[in-house]
Amino acid sequence: MMEYQNGIQANTLLRRLEEDGAVAYANRIPVGFKLKPVPGQPDLRFDAASHEEIEENCEGHFLLASHKHTNVFIQVSLGLRFVGTSKAVGFELYKLLRENELLDQIDVIIGPPVGALSVVTALQYAIDSPKIEAMYLNRDAEGKFRLGRGFQLKGGKRILLVDDVFTTGGSLRKAIAACNESVREYGEECNFVGAAVVLNRASDPEMFRLATVTMPLVAAVTYPLRDWDASACPYCARNIPLFALE
Repeated sequence: MMEYQNGIQANTLLRRLEEDGAVAYANRIPVGFKLKPVPGQPDLRFDAASHEEIEENCEGHFLLASHKHTNVFIQVSLGLRFVGTSKAVGFELYKLLRENELLDQIDVIIGPPVGALSVVTALQYAIDSPKIEAMYLNRDAEGKFRLGRGFQLKGGKRILLVDDVFTTGGSLRKAIAACNESVREYGEECNFVGAAVVLNRASDPEMFRLATVTMPLVAAVTYPLRDWDASACPYCARNIPLFALE
């Protein structure tokens, strides 16, 4: 079991995520994690075809979507597949938005693909307002975020961005760009009232603070985890195999 250093609420949600098989670390890889060795590792001496082989050889060296490396991987969406965890996360975000006086400012909840989809749904149910629309972004053939499926953000709709995990803020910045692109032909810019994430795992607290310069940003759980650029990664220096989600 992981040793959590946060307050009671953070402990509760994080332990629930671990029990739901959403947390991976050295030699403890939940079955729901579909991991594969990152190609091009010269010292990789195993095939890693089975879950058991991956778990045996994985020493806690993971590649994040931000391209940073970490020793603990939390896949929030695996926890949110269970209704109890989904409700708990949705209510915690709802409570934070209410405390920050943001609830009455929201017309649309939207998030980037794919991790935010379950968060959008959980928060929409927690807020339970007939006036709030739930939308999501797609990824096009070039990997760029796009607003699709007939969704419309024009007309000054007030937007709350959501995501599952905050590490560097890259996904939120891409989501902002995609939303603005969708209304540019109408001569508009989107009105973002804030952002809400399930897990703030930024190892540098300043990273999260800087993300709030242009809008309020709240997190259900703040649990800093170590991450490194490849050039400074201690696991790379020891030639420990690097794994990524399939």
